[in-house]
Amino acid sequence: AHGSLTVDRQLVEAVSQRSAESRALRAEAATYREGLLVQATEVLTTQDRARALLAEAEAAATRQRAQQQSRTRQETAAAETSTLSSFRVQLDAVSATVTAALTPAQTARTRAAARDQGPVLALLVAAGSGYPQGYARTGQTVAGDATWYGPGFVGSPTASGAPYDPELLTCAHKTLPLGTVLHVTRGVLAVNCLVNDRGPYVGARVLDLSRAGSRALAYDGVAQVVAEVLAPA
Repeated sequence: AHGSLTVDRQLVEAVSQRSAESRALRAEAATYREGLLVQATEVLTTQDRARALLAEAEAAATRQRAQQQSRTRQETAAAETSTLSSFRVQLDAVSATVTAALTPAQTARTRAAARDQGPVLALLVAAGSGYPQGYARTGQTVAGDATWYGPGFVGSPTASGAPYDPELLTCAHKTLPLGTVLHVTRGVLAVNCLVNDRGPYVGARVLDLSRAGSRALAYDGVAQVVAEVLAPA
């Protein structure tokens, strides 16, 4: 019995040491992530400015194409639009890289959630301000104040399991089923978002949009929006 007690004590000591090492590693990882977050915030802030300039350039190129009559000039303007689109793709890739770097743990659930929502998000991007292909209006609406996620949430797991990427068209709602698609409008502006998180839990706010969503609706801070619930047709 004495020998068994000795083994048990050794086991307890070993487990305690491993637990202490795990806590130390978690604390070290948290500190490292905080440092990365400062750098990521700077990168994303710079990206915001770049995307604003890119939107202005794309609008100018569109106006130029509409005004120019000759085929050669139209082809030149089309080439410029294609170049601007490639810049947007590069900015999205940077955002995805930053998100992956700030995700606490890349688990099977995290990867599966991100993979599963990918096709729907692609449809929402392709739809622009219109209604996404394959979805129909249900008549159900949500109206009220909307906010948006700040850089401090980048990489944090959403309720769906996928990490928050500010450049994906996602949003948080308190009760709508995860996977619900919303057509969100603010005045004449509109964007489609996928509900993949819970919140916001401040006052009577009804939606928390990604940065990409708030940018499409041209607001910072809080804005009045109307969101239509869509369903697969």
